[in-house]
Amino acid sequence: MGGPGSGESEIRRWIIENDLLEGVIALPDQLLYNTGIATYYWILTNRKDSERRGRAVLLNARDEWQKMRRSRGDKRKYVAPDQIAAVTETYRKAVAISRDPHHPWYARVRLLRNEEFAYRRVVIDRPLRARFELTEETVRRLTTEAPFRNVFGRETLAESLGPLTGSSWATRNKALGVLRAAVRNGGETWPTTAGFQNAVSRLLRVPDPDGEIQKNGREVEADPTLSESVDLPAHRDPEEFLRDEIRPRHPDAWIDPAKIRTGYEISLTHFFVAHINSDFDSLRRYARLETAKVTLSGDDNGGNGWRHLSIQDLHDVDSAAALPEAPEFRTAPMTLCRGGDLVGWPGNWRLLPPNFGEAVTSMFVLHPIEGRGRLLCEWLNSRPENPHSVRMTPRKLMDIQVPVDLLDEEIENCLEAVQESRRKIQAAASNTLPNVFSGNQTDVRRLRDEIRSAASEAGLVADLMRPVEDPVGRAEWTYPFHIASLARRYRISTHPAEQKDGLLKLGEGIARVLGILALSELIADQGGFTAALRGGQLRTGATFGTWTTIISRFADGLAAPRLPDLARICDVGGIRDALAAIKRLRNSTHHSHGVRATHEIEKDVETLEPHVISALTTANWLAANPWDWVERCEYLDESSYRLVGLTLRGSHPSWEPFDRLSTSPLRPNRIYVNGAGGNPVDLWPLAAVSLCSRCHTRELFLLNQCQDETLILRSLEEHELEITYPLPMLHE
Repeated sequence: MGGPGSGESEIRRWIIENDLLEGVIALPDQLLYNTGIATYYWILTNRKDSERRGRAVLLNARDEWQKMRRSRGDKRKYVAPDQIAAVTETYRKAVAISRDPHHPWYARVRLLRNEEFAYRRVVIDRPLRARFELTEETVRRLTTEAPFRNVFGRETLAESLGPLTGSSWATRNKALGVLRAAVRNGGETWPTTAGFQNAVSRLLRVPDPDGEIQKNGREVEADPTLSESVDLPAHRDPEEFLRDEIRPRHPDAWIDPAKIRTGYEISLTHFFVAHINSDFDSLRRYARLETAKVTLSGDDNGGNGWRHLSIQDLHDVDSAAALPEAPEFRTAPMTLCRGGDLVGWPGNWRLLPPNFGEAVTSMFVLHPIEGRGRLLCEWLNSRPENPHSVRMTPRKLMDIQVPVDLLDEEIENCLEAVQESRRKIQAAASNTLPNVFSGNQTDVRRLRDEIRSAASEAGLVADLMRPVEDPVGRAEWTYPFHIASLARRYRISTHPAEQKDGLLKLGEGIARVLGILALSELIADQGGFTAALRGGQLRTGATFGTWTTIISRFADGLAAPRLPDLARICDVGGIRDALAAIKRLRNSTHHSHGVRATHEIEKDVETLEPHVISALTTANWLAANPWDWVERCEYLDESSYRLVGLTLRGSHPSWEPFDRLSTSPLRPNRIYVNGAGGNPVDLWPLAAVSLCSRCHTRELFLLNQCQDETLILRSLEEHELEITYPLPMLHE
C-alpha cells in the first residue's frame, strides 16, 4: 500500500533502485492465525549473482496450499512439506525456468527489470465550467463574510441587490458588471481589485457543464470534481497517453507536470498466471471505468433524491426504485451507476439488469464495451485479490488481464443461464435458517419452540456441510468405496495410534485404487494380463510399494489412457510425490521396535496427515468416476440396453442401486468405470463384487496376488476371493 511519494512507496523505491530486491513469493491467504490477509515473502540481498542483477524474481505460489481439517483462528490453510520443497526449488532455478516455456512452473515465474516496478501518477484535469446566480443566501454572505463585511452595508446592499435576486448570468464579466452597477447606483463603493472580483465571482458561480470556462488570471481553473488520477508505467509518455486515451473523449483535458509523482509497487498483475489457453489483454480494453461523480447534499430531501446502492443490496435488489435514499451530508462524492453496468469490489461483482434505473454507489462502476458484461463479471468474481489484504486502485483494477478468446456472444448467452441459475440457488438458500424473529409469531412460548427447532436444523445443516469443508469427509461421501470406507475409519478414530494406522491405511488405499486403474490401462496397452505384468511383487502379495511401482510404470509409459483423468498421475509434484512421502513415513515409523510414547505417535499423525490430505485432494477426480457394478444387462433393441446394478460410491455399506439405459451392451457381474467419450472401462479381473461365503454380504474385492492363472482378490474385511484368469495366448 502507499501511493507515490508516501513513505511505503519511498521504501520500495530505495530497495529497488539500490538493487536489493532479489525476489517476491506470493503465498496463499489464510496462512496466519490472527488475520486472513494474503502473504508475500520478500527476499532481500546485497549479494545478487550476475544473472539476477538489475532484476527481481516474482514467483506465484498462491495455489500451493492444503486446507486444514480444523481451523485455528483465521488460519485455515497450510503449505505442505512437498509444496515447500517445490516452491523452494522453483525459486532457486527461477532464472532458468523463466526461459523455458515447457517447464511446468514457467507461467508462474517472472523475471522483471527493476524499472518495471516504477510508475508515474498523473492527474488529468478538466476545466471548471460555471454560470453565475444571485440568491438571497448570496446577498447575506456578501454582508457577513470576509472580505465583504467591511465593504458593504447590510441594508443598503439588500436594497440595491434585492431586485436582482434570482437572476442568472452566463459569463463572469456580465454578472460582475450588473452587480457593480446596482451597488454603485445604491450609493455603495465597488472595489476594483482582482482579489475582490475573484472572491465575488466564486461566491456567485454555480458548476454547469455547459457554462463558461473559469480562469485564474491567464490559467484555466481545474474542476476538482472532474480531476482523475491515472497511474502509468514509467516508460509511458504522459502526453502520448493524454493524446491517445483522454482527448478523444475530453478534448479540453490537460496534465499538470507539477502534479506528476513517481512511485514503486509490486502490482498484483505481476503475479498473474494464465490458467486458460487464451490470449489475454487488460480490462481497460473491454470496459470503461465510470468516473462521473455525484456530490450529495443535505440541502434537499434525501441527498437530492438519489437511490443508494450499497454492497449489502448489490445482489438482492433488481431495481433502483427498491433501494433506500442516499444518505444526507455524505462528504465523499459517489459514482453514478445504471442498468448494464458492472458494479462491485474485488471478488464481488454484479452486472445490473438492463432496466435497473439509476443509483449512486461508493463501489467501482464499469461500463462494458460491446456488451460483454457477463463474461467480465464471471471473470472478475474469479479473481483471487482479497479486498482486505490489498488496496484496490483504479489502475490495479483496469490492469486485470481478461481472456480475449472467450469474449463472444455464445459465451455471453451461456453465462446468462449460469448466472440466472446461481441467483435461483441463492434465493433458495436464503430461505434456509431464516432470522428467528422474521416471522409473525408473537407468543413467547411458541417462539422458544421455533428457536429450538431452528437450532436442530442448524445442526443438520452443519453435518451436511461438513463434507464440503473437509477433504476426508468429501472422500467418505463421494470417492470409490474402497477409499471412502478407509476415509470413514480414519475420521471416526480417536486414539493417536488408531489415527496413525487409519492414515496409513487410507494412503495405501488411495495407492491401491490408482494402481488398479493404472494396471488396467497397462493390460489394455499390452493386449492382456501378461506374465510380465503378473510377476514381481504381485506373486507374493501386493504392498504399498507394489502399487506405487505400477503407478510409476503407467506414468512413464502411457500418454493417452482410456480414463482421461488418470493422466493426472503424470503431473509433476502431484499424486506420486504425495504417495512417495506417505510411503517414506510408513517405512520409517510403522515398523519401529518397542513401545512408542503417545506424544511421538501424535507427532507422526501431525506429519503424516498433510501428505494424505494432499493425496486425497490431488486425486479428487475419482469422485467423478464412480465404480458401477452391472448386475444384469437387458436387451431392448439393436442400439438400446437396460443396465441394472449398484454404484460403488461412498462409504455406506448399502450401495446405491441404479437403473439406466445404455447404447452398448455390458457384461453382467463386472465393475465398470466411466472412460473417454462415455465408453465404460471394464476392471475385470482386477476388481470384482461377490457374496462373501464367510459373512454372507456382498463385498468389493481388489487384486492382491497372482499365482500363474489363479488370481487372489481381497476385500477390506481381509476376506479373499480366488478366480481363474488364463494367461493370454502368445502369437507368432
